[in-house]
Amino acid sequence: AMSVLSDSRKKWREQVLSQIVDTAIAKKDGDLAGTIIARIESPLTRVAALQRLSLHYLESKEIWKAREVLNDALKSIKSLEDKTEQALALLRLLPVFLKVDEAMVPALVEQTLKSINNIPTPDDKTDKKIIGEYVKKTLAPLSWQVLPTFELLAEWDEIATSGLVDQIQLREIRTSALLGVAKAKLTTAKRTAAVDKLRKTRAQSTQHN
Repeated sequence: AMSVLSDSRKKWREQVLSQIVDTAIAKKDGDLAGTIIARIESPLTRVAALQRLSLHYLESKEIWKAREVLNDALKSIKSLEDKTEQALALLRLLPVFLKVDEAMVPALVEQTLKSINNIPTPDDKTDKKIIGEYVKKTLAPLSWQVLPTFELLAEWDEIATSGLVDQIQLREIRTSALLGVAKAKLTTAKRTAAVDKLRKTRAQSTQHN
């Protein structure tokens, strides 16, 4: 009972600290936000708060600070022992790196794929209950996160991202990544069509004038 109580106290403390971080960011006080983040024990909660702080620095045009904060987030991710949590945190961090430090993206993608492929998977002989837990806690959240991240990556570099999909060993996760790439292709095609239409309309109006 005591451990349940201490766990709920920890969660409550983390929530309160996260809220203080958000208030500090809203007041544009990055230094205070950073001080509070250092007190957050849970690496996942800390990474999420560091992401928000990094985006705040990006909006403030303080790029070097945004990069520094993201590197702190990477250090926190490395301290995660749970492979699923590690992969999820990296997938969530990638879109922020695309905005803040593109040069880091290829190495980070490689790290993310390694993390996904290192997740232990149950075989056919495993107890159904364990397989159910694996689907709920690993496959489902990863599939949900892989799709939007790979969509953004493919919009950034379609050819490279398409090549990376094959490196994902888990079939279900690979399918989600493929869907992300397909969505990006569709978005790019629509954007190209819209630009072409606009060009034609302008060309026609110039001819009439």
